[in-house]
Amino acid sequence: WTCPASVEWHPYVDGGRRYVAVSEKDSGVRVYDQRKLSSNGSGGAAPVRTFHLAPHVLQECHFSPSGTHLVAATRGTEGMGELRVWRWDDGDMASSGGVQSGPSFLSSQSVYVGHTGPCYVARFSPDGTRLATGGADALVGLWDVETMTCVRTTASSAGGGRKKFVRSVAYSHDSRLVASCSEEDGVDVADAETGESAVALTS
Repeated sequence: WTCPASVEWHPYVDGGRRYVAVSEKDSGVRVYDQRKLSSNGSGGAAPVRTFHLAPHVLQECHFSPSGTHLVAATRGTEGMGELRVWRWDDGDMASSGGVQSGPSFLSSQSVYVGHTGPCYVARFSPDGTRLATGGADALVGLWDVETMTCVRTTASSAGGGRKKFVRSVAYSHDSRLVASCSEEDGVDVADAETGESAVALTS
């Protein structure tokens, strides 16, 4: 491992296979088949697929609710916050050990600039229609997934506005609200459609 940043399970079991994606800050995303992981702690399992992102810095990855896409929050070479999106398809994948039955991605990835500083977090809404991102520019980006367009941004409504990095975002179960927090005190909750502040929670 080279500084694991986050882990994410694929939301569906395919033919008994359970896949887990591990984000590593300095290298990329490694996808593992749970069946091939050792239960005795000896490790050594080879990933079924690796996506190299260096020199980009990877913060985390997240699957869409349908399991059709994997999005990675990164810092680009120019310091801009970028989203990298891959489509997940069933099929055979080539690896260093030959061809293995498992998931495969389209050979190309889509890249979208999302923040004026590093992008730290990206989360799909439960209904899969929206994506929320948070970054070093202290903003939350609200994206339309169909067009992969950032349709609006939100800022903190408490304490004169957020000034520090947004580290976490989360949608409500009905996808109507999005909550966010930074390295400052408090949590902001906004309307996921309009971006208007709904409530600010402070301790």
